[in-house]
Amino acid sequence: CFISTFVGYLTFKIIYSFTKNSVVSLIGWIIYFLFIGTSPWLLIPYTDSLGLFFPITMVRVYQLYKMPNNEFKNKVKYVFVLGFLSYIAFRIKPQAFIMIIAIIMFEIVLLINKIMLDYKGFLKKIKKIIVFITTFAISVLLSYFLVNNVMIKSTQIKLDKEREFGFTHFFMMGLNE
Repeated sequence: CFISTFVGYLTFKIIYSFTKNSVVSLIGWIIYFLFIGTSPWLLIPYTDSLGLFFPITMVRVYQLYKMPNNEFKNKVKYVFVLGFLSYIAFRIKPQAFIMIIAIIMFEIVLLINKIMLDYKGFLKKIKKIIVFITTFAISVLLSYFLVNNVMIKSTQIKLDKEREFGFTHFFMMGLNE
């Protein structure tokens, strides 16, 4: 219930951030409530509940990252959180990782647009791009360490590596006709 309520709140905040209209945001929240809040599966904790949490949280963190007049150090923090969330999302519900792929693709399109419009300005931003990529990679590695060495080992559950679906499995599924 907490996850669903939090996702509903984030849905309202995301819509409001785009529209600056509380009526439209409320309508979005009502639609969310009708689809998710009335589901009989709401009270049963399973990975689809977390499948709601991670993508919507990544969108909200990305919105905060893109806020105008945001300081560089805050942007680095948001990139770190995105990297951390994306790895945890992949481990819990691999389909939730699609959101970070969409964010990266969107940023690539913005980058190409910036190069075409302002090549000299782009060259000045290379340092920031390198910092963001490094921060994202470090946060993914940190979350990998946290999941594998702290969370999984603390449960004393033996995982069968032969039955594990890795990232390549989902990549191949995406390329399948």
